[in-house]
Amino acid sequence: MNAIYPIGLPIAISVTGYNSLLTGLLVIFKRRDRVGLYYFIFSFFVFLWGVGLSFMLNNDLPLAVSAWWCRFSQACALFIPVSWLHFVLVYTDKLRRMKQILGLVYIVTFAILPFTPTHLFIRGFRSIIQVDRYPVPGPFYAAFTALFCMVVTFSFWILYSSWTKASTFDKKQDYKLLFFAQLYGFVTGSLSFLPVYDVPLPQYNLLVMPLWQFLLAYAMVRYSLFDLEEIAKAAQKDKLA
Repeated sequence: MNAIYPIGLPIAISVTGYNSLLTGLLVIFKRRDRVGLYYFIFSFFVFLWGVGLSFMLNNDLPLAVSAWWCRFSQACALFIPVSWLHFVLVYTDKLRRMKQILGLVYIVTFAILPFTPTHLFIRGFRSIIQVDRYPVPGPFYAAFTALFCMVVTFSFWILYSSWTKASTFDKKQDYKLLFFAQLYGFVTGSLSFLPVYDVPLPQYNLLVMPLWQFLLAYAMVRYSLFDLEEIAKAAQKDKLA
């Protein structure tokens, strides 16, 4: 692993971003409904974050270039938790019940957004874990980190709760596959917060992050995850039973 670290970081995270975009397109073409739309929006923000981060992690770029891409990637990352929550609420059919919570998350997200180009979001850059320019957090970046942790944890709690309460085996299988595939992605991606807060954890996790989208794509093909036709068959089977 040391032979490709940190040189492989930009490549790995770039692959993750483009795979996320392709997976989002595949879902929206399979579903053609609100579930597909909101999953694509979430995937698109992951794509933008991944592309921006890949430039930030490239030590060969000039400071001004990598700094710009760093701010871009973190501004895009700001929308990952709220778009993920929105998708989860639509997917689990809990949007109407939790509309106010989602609205509050959107308000906080857009309240932080104007500060992303300023020193109140990213105060500067430091060399850490063999990456020349890792962001140093400002107060609004700390607010973003707290928002990310709370919203993502809450989203997975909703997904897990729906999984355990699902009435059919097929629906339980869908929730289970989605839960574990996305949990892998969020855990490996969330570890990139640690060097921001001066925790010198080498980002080997980013080298294996592309597996996230490959696992999800495999689940979509092998187990018909997100497939409306399979969902309709399961519903009809349940109705007949």
